[in-house]
Amino acid sequence: MKRGIREFGGVAGGCNLFLCLGARQQAAVVKESKRRFMELQEALRVLEVQLSAFAVDAKQTRSKQATGAPGTPAQQGAAASQPTASMQPSPQGGLVTPSMRFSEAEEDRELFDLLFRDIDTSASGAISHAELAAAVGKHHMQQELRDILESLLSGGGTAAGQDSITREAFGRAFETLPRVRGERVKWARGLRLEEQVALLLPRGDIFDGLKGLRVLLDSELPVLAQSVTEQLGSVLPGLIIQELKNLQSSEVAQCTAAAVLSHVNSKFSLNEAFVGRYATLDDFYKGPEELIGTPNPRIEEGMEAEHCRRENKDQRFTTSNYNIETWPSLEWEFVAAPKEGAEYPHTPSDKSKWKAENAWKGEHGRDPISVEAFLKEDAADETLKALPQSELDRLARARTEIRKAGLLKAEVIGIRLYTGPLFVLYNAVLRGFPQSDVELLKGNKYETTIFVITSSITKMSKISDLPANRLLFRGLGGQILPRQFWDTYDEC
Repeated sequence: MKRGIREFGGVAGGCNLFLCLGARQQAAVVKESKRRFMELQEALRVLEVQLSAFAVDAKQTRSKQATGAPGTPAQQGAAASQPTASMQPSPQGGLVTPSMRFSEAEEDRELFDLLFRDIDTSASGAISHAELAAAVGKHHMQQELRDILESLLSGGGTAAGQDSITREAFGRAFETLPRVRGERVKWARGLRLEEQVALLLPRGDIFDGLKGLRVLLDSELPVLAQSVTEQLGSVLPGLIIQELKNLQSSEVAQCTAAAVLSHVNSKFSLNEAFVGRYATLDDFYKGPEELIGTPNPRIEEGMEAEHCRRENKDQRFTTSNYNIETWPSLEWEFVAAPKEGAEYPHTPSDKSKWKAENAWKGEHGRDPISVEAFLKEDAADETLKALPQSELDRLARARTEIRKAGLLKAEVIGIRLYTGPLFVLYNAVLRGFPQSDVELLKGNKYETTIFVITSSITKMSKISDLPANRLLFRGLGGQILPRQFWDTYDEC
């Protein structure tokens, strides 16, 4: 793929079929797919919570009956239905109900709140130096937590003239911790209850896997729910016990991994280094629309607007790799509709023809070539006449791979834009850093362009061979690896 992208110098998620549909069809497909997926996901989550609560209730009832607990059966049933310490509390303090969702992010906020309240013994909403000092002594066995608290105690979290730390400053300090978030939620997902539930549900057919559920009558729903609950309740204790044993037996390995992480990060971290963060499964299920927005069904029109009509269209920036100063609307013109005789940054490809005052870097530059020249061999393009034979050969190879991959015109534009200077802005959208690049966006998410780029890369990957022994090295640029890089999780 790397060779294929390099051949036409400039990178273009979605679904390839999505790009081939009309605007109304696209909107309908997206809307219906989202609706059906979210309905099924929510149904599984609700059922998982209900089954977990039922298993605890059933176990408690059997225990009371076996020990001859006092009270009438009605009283015993009422007691069994009350929340116990073993039941999962919601962030609000009660059991999770079908209308609630308990995600990794929500768990992390809950744990943060508990820690803050534990240290803020005066319940003032701010932590004093005395409270911090007491917390350092209390948590002296937890090195990472102790380090953060000591940093705050030495003035790392207080503004000039203040002798206490606000909740916001306390939270910012913990953002620098390389830690796994939402571990309890992730561990519970490792039970794979959705698979156990699926085995107990009626089958569908080869065309509709949910047909067995769709045809159920209202009168059959309670019977099915009770049957599934009882059967799952009989195997749930074994599943939980086995996973708990697996967790406990891995403690030594986890301690070793933590020691390695601490050593590596302390050895290679740089001044002003930051902790990298992985997204969660919740982010994955929400899809890219949650991050960047929905693409314009009129693909090329949307891409053109994102580069030529939004607030940052003339925002100048300089790339760090080739020292090219340019701006979005100029790059769009260079790729989508280059003008004959116009001068563009980092052109031509023949470095010997660059002007002496240009500070561009690199062994060779680029040439303004029309999109049609990448799609058609006989395209009338005056700029091709000035190209050396080596560049014409590269163009021919690129044209062959474009044809093989079935790239659309918009995808060719997108993939060339990405392999040019605009990678700086697209990466800023997706990464959210560095702040200096994020500010260049002025709110522009390039949603249509990024979807098209993803689609073209997906297509190109299908025709690209990657040797089995190929190693890929990735620079971190001052980034500290988070714990997810070292620990293994089944859902990843």
